[in-house]
Amino acid sequence: MYQSQKKSKEALPHYQEALEYTEISRGEKSLECVPILKELAGVERALGVHDASINHFLQAHHIVLSRNPSQEEAAVSAHLVARAAVASGGIEHHDVAKQYFQESMANLKDAEGMGKAKFLSIQDDYCHFLQVTGQKERAISILRESLEAKVAVFGDLSPEVAETYRLLGGADLAQGNQSGAHKKLKKVKLEPVLIEK
Repeated sequence: MYQSQKKSKEALPHYQEALEYTEISRGEKSLECVPILKELAGVERALGVHDASINHFLQAHHIVLSRNPSQEEAAVSAHLVARAAVASGGIEHHDVAKQYFQESMANLKDAEGMGKAKFLSIQDDYCHFLQVTGQKERAISILRESLEAKVAVFGDLSPEVAETYRLLGGADLAQGNQSGAHKKLKKVKLEPVLIEK
């Protein structure tokens, strides 16, 4: 057994006990349950107990939403649910992932500054999900639309922009557009050289 799995297995009953105690002493909908639920869900995900993990992230999310959170807090919470659903690898969780990715992005759609950076990061996760579920064209369309915003937020030499160029270049290659692919992939190759200087 891997060391991290062993530690997760050992930690699981402690988180369950902490959650039970907090629910009894503070109430099941107490904000104090949220960090415990998130940790418990993370351990369950590491152990491959995905249904329980998703349910605990959902429980935490519903508690967060009941407290009138900021749009960013609501977005981060929904994103955790989406990522847990994707991590399961199960087709039965695709609808959950899609729903919570969209909820997360809707909360940050009009954000500025760091909120915009968080939106673009969540959008990248969503595009990865779309690609994994066979919706490559939709993912590429979203990535193309987001490129200008990514350059503005992260800078032309950022890893986020490089990854987008790499994905778009790969899509151009797959469609037989070699000159478009060459331009995009050349930018990806140049960026590490420029960053090191």
